[in-house]
Amino acid sequence: AGCGGWSFRETLFGSDSEPNRSAEPVDPARGAARIRAFFIHPGFARKGLASLILDECESAARAYGFRQIQLTATLSGVEFYRKKGYLPGTPFFHPLNPQLQIEFLPMTKCLE
Repeated sequence: AGCGGWSFRETLFGSDSEPNRSAEPVDPARGAARIRAFFIHPGFARKGLASLILDECESAARAYGFRQIQLTATLSGVEFYRKKGYLPGTPFFHPLNPQLQIEFLPMTKCLE
């Protein structure tokens, strides 16, 4: 029905094994936790599942000592994250292959 999680690693999205990625841990006193890999099957949309998963991730990151959390939203998720208190950054494009790219919007939320 859906999935999602959080991470204390530097890489904000995608695999740590891809080029220019880092598996280094983020210091909770100086950096933000990462929300990663949120996907909800369309048949389960708008039933509270994403909110439940996101709330659990934020609680776990807060318990780990993080005061801030960030994510990279696809455009279809931006409004959901705004409603959850995430503030947008500057949009950017990420290449999927030489002919195709996807637009993302980095977003951040204070956990305090």
